[in-house]
Amino acid sequence: KIICIILYLTLAALCIAFFFIPSVSMLACFWSIPLFASLIFFYLGWLCAVELAWLFIRIMFTVQEGTPFVQQNVRSLRYIALYCGICALDFLFALFFHPSITFGFCAAILFFGCLCALVLAGVFAQSVQYKEENDLTI
Repeated sequence: KIICIILYLTLAALCIAFFFIPSVSMLACFWSIPLFASLIFFYLGWLCAVELAWLFIRIMFTVQEGTPFVQQNVRSLRYIALYCGICALDFLFALFFHPSITFGFCAAILFFGCLCALVLAGVFAQSVQYKEENDLTI
């Protein structure tokens, strides 16, 4: 229950943050990052963060209902992997304009998160299959 509240607060904060992206992008120009690059970086990152928060909320609903092993969660985990991969590429894009070890680490961590989500999706897909077989047996 607390996790859902935190996820909703995150989603609300992301909605508010949308309006500050142009201002933050203008600040990025002081670090000699082109405006178009910082806008692409921030808007793409914002979109992925909103989608990730929404997917986590969907998964938490099924967990609270007591039915975590459903095909919807497998799809959600695959989308989580996709959005983590997009964010990793977004950080690599930003790394091209502003070489920083921090951006490199963020890209690596997000790529690792992408792989973890793909592994979890595979485990959940197998669990869904076992659950459906057990339901048919009974």
